[in-house]
Amino acid sequence: MYPVKTATAVTSRPPYNAEGAPGFFTAGNAVAGIPATVPGEHWFNMTQEELLNVIRAAGLAPSATDDTQLRQAVAGLILDAVAGHNESAAAHADIRQLIAGINIPAASETVAGIVRLSTADEAHAGTDNTTAMSPTDVATAIAAARWSDALARDNAAMSTFVAHLTAGRASGPVPRGGIWTLATNELSGSGAYYDASGHAYHNQVPSSVDHSGTISAGTPNVSGYTVVDTSVVIANGRVVTHVRIYATASSTGVIYVFQRTAAGAYTVVASGGFSHTGSGWEQFALSAAYTVPATGTYMVGAYSANFGACSYHTAGRAYKTGSSSGSVT
Repeated sequence: MYPVKTATAVTSRPPYNAEGAPGFFTAGNAVAGIPATVPGEHWFNMTQEELLNVIRAAGLAPSATDDTQLRQAVAGLILDAVAGHNESAAAHADIRQLIAGINIPAASETVAGIVRLSTADEAHAGTDNTTAMSPTDVATAIAAARWSDALARDNAAMSTFVAHLTAGRASGPVPRGGIWTLATNELSGSGAYYDASGHAYHNQVPSSVDHSGTISAGTPNVSGYTVVDTSVVIANGRVVTHVRIYATASSTGVIYVFQRTAAGAYTVVASGGFSHTGSGWEQFALSAAYTVPATGTYMVGAYSANFGACSYHTAGRAYKTGSSSGSVT
């Protein structure tokens, strides 16, 4: 904004005009004989100076080419006033007085109010009811409560679990529950079936029978054959997780669980790969644990292209050329 600078403008302000009563502009009414309002030089000069004084007070030099100076000046003066007040002792006194006049109670389960966030140690201890927990502290506390003392809790329950599992081996299902869920693998030596992915012990005990027939010198040569050990029938209802093979020479191949559907007829129900080092008895896992159904006849077997020669119990085997899948005879 800039002062008027037309050819008829004067360089010094005319005297103030204090005559007349305060009023409002009118367009006039010719019929009623009311003339239109003529502001006059005094009113225009006063309005011009009021606006220019705001611009000058903000430290701006009036410009004839900037139409935003009044807005800049008002915004700058407000910011300066706020900043100056905040830095003054009066501002702090105002704030203290405002706070002193507000009575906010301590928060509780029934009253809204002020509450303090708990520290990480307080969140983990979980012993007070006067602080609030952040989502991060909640997640940390849950994880700590679940896992940090899991070993101690499992050890404390060891004797009870072992007693139940022993009873299950002797008389069937484990009393009072089909699955024990634990955080750690503390019962690995009890004979129970442990599912590491789900951190759970199952009350079924895997079948474990050693066949006295071994892969050793003798006849016939069964390299390239699938051999079923018909001398051992897996107990119904048991869980098979591994098959053990005795060998004195290295070999690789596939282990199986078969269902015997008729004389000389078998169906593969579970399998897994193996690589034997030739160091005697070695144990190999099925691709997935297999629960033997309550009825039917089930046996284990294996295939290898390099089994070599072996001897068997009399009438204790069935065999076919090649590896097996699906139903075989």
